[in-house]
Amino acid sequence: MVQAHLDPAIDNGVTPSVRATCYTVSCFPASPEADSSCDLLVEERSPGRWAIRYGSECLKRNGKLVYEPLPSARSAAFLAATRFDLDEALAIARKYAPKIAANGRISAQARR
Repeated sequence: MVQAHLDPAIDNGVTPSVRATCYTVSCFPASPEADSSCDLLVEERSPGRWAIRYGSECLKRNGKLVYEPLPSARSAAFLAATRFDLDEALAIARKYAPKIAANGRISAQARR
């Protein structure tokens, strides 16, 4: 197990890398009342493999949501059906985000 801590006294001249590992895809306007139940999350789960999450479920290509089991219980078939490259994951999320309804309103009504 790696034990890490932040030491402000360290100055080694190393430039950190930065990369996005999660994208929020939503048709609902950002507001204090909005919560993540209106969003799809595109999350990197392994290098180059992205999942589309809605709550505790994952979105498949066909728009069906499936429960995501613990990592040790995920079958090869589950991973094949719910992991995508980034471009495909974002395209699928964009396709299905407008179909989310929250508080009885669809995204087009929420934007009015």
